Amino acid sequence: MAKDLDQPWVQILKAIYYPSTSLWEEKKKRQSSWSWASIDGRDLIKKHKAWIVGNGKNISILNERWIPGGEVLWSLPNGSPSKVSDFLIPSQRKWDEQTLLRWFSKEVGRRVLSIHLGDFLREDTICWPLTPHRQYTVKTWNKGKPLEMNLELQGSTKGQRFHLERLQECYSYKGTNPYPDKAIQRALNSNSEFLKASLALPPPSIPAASSTPRRWAPPPQDVVKLNVDASTDLSLNVGAIAVVARNYDGEMLTGWAKRIPCFSALQAEATAIKEALLFANSLDIGKVIVESDNKQIVNALSFGPFPWAIVGVLQEIDSLIASFISASVSWTSRSANTMADTVAKLSLKHMLLINWSWAPTVSVRAKLH
Repeated sequence: MAKDLDQPWVQILKAIYYPSTSLWEEKKKRQSSWSWASIDGRDLIKKHKAWIVGNGKNISILNERWIPGGEVLWSLPNGSPSKVSDFLIPSQRKWDEQTLLRWFSKEVGRRVLSIHLGDFLREDTICWPLTPHRQYTVKTWNKGKPLEMNLELQGSTKGQRFHLERLQECYSYKGTNPYPDKAIQRALNSNSEFLKASLALPPPSIPAASSTPRRWAPPPQDVVKLNVDASTDLSLNVGAIAVVARNYDGEMLTGWAKRIPCFSALQAEATAIKEALLFANSLDIGKVIVESDNKQIVNALSFGPFPWAIVGVLQEIDSLIASFISASVSWTSRSANTMADTVAKLSLKHMLLINWSWAPTVSVRAKLH
C-alpha cells in the first residue's frame, strides 16, 4: 500500500479510509471494516522504515529515518524547513550546504552531504532496512513484533533461536502469555548444552590454500583495468577515493583521486567504483574492468541485494555499466590492489601531489610491480 499507489485496491482503500492524509498518519477507527482493521504491522513499519532519498518531497525531516546510519532527528529550531526537499538544489542535483549548516550540527550536516542523489532526482522510496532485500514481509513482522526485550536472534545458537521463535509465535499467533522468563532460561540452557557439545568436537581442518590473486594481473590487450580503493576517517565523516588506470603491459595510463563526504567505508568503496566508471566515460574508454578489494560491494552488484543506505550509488553503477561497450566489476585481493590503496590513503592525509598520476612519487611507483 505504501509503494504500489497505482494499484486499484490501494486507491479504493485510500479513498475510503484516508483520502486527505497518508497511510502513516491515518488512525484506525471503531467503525472500520474487518479487512481494514486486520491490516497489521503498520505501526512496526512506521517505526522502523527507512527512506531512499530522491527529490525529498515526501520525506519529513523530523521523526523519519532518512539519514544513513539510522539516525532520526527529533527536533529542530522554530522556523526550520519541514521537508528534505528544502535542503536540495534540484537544478544542480546537489545539497544546499549553506542551508544544511544553518539548521544542522556539523556532524549531522556531514552525514547528510554524504547521501547520494544520483544523476536525476527520482521519487523518494520507502524501504525496509531490517532485511537484505529491503522488502517487508509477514515473517519480518513476527521477528520484529515487540516483546520489548532486546533479543538478537541472528547472534544466537540454533537452540536459542528455537526457543525465542516459539516465544514470538505464542505472542503473535496464539495471543497467549509467552512467559518470557521461562523461555529465556530455556534458551540459556540450550546455549550451555551447545557449548558443551562443541568442546567435544574434533578441531576444524585447515582449509586448502585458495587461488586468491596476490599480484596485479593484466587485462586483455583492448581493455583498460581500473583499480579502485577508498580510505576513510569516519570521525569526521570524510573519505578519499582513488582510481588507477593501467593497460595490458601494466603501464599506468592515468589516475584520479579526491576526498569525499561519507558515512561508512562501504559507501566510500561503492563511490570509488562509480567515480571510476564516470572517469572512464569522460575519457571515452569503451572497454573496462573495474577491480575493487571490497567483496561485499562486488557481490551486491553481481547477485544483489543492494544495502539500503547505498542503494542509490549501486543503482547508478548498474546504469553506468550498461553505457560501455564492455564493462565489469570484479573483486581482487588487497595485495593485488596496493597502488589504489596507497593513493587513497595519501589523498586522505593531504599528502598526494597534484601531478601524482604522470609523475608518481617513489612510494606510488613502487606499487606498480
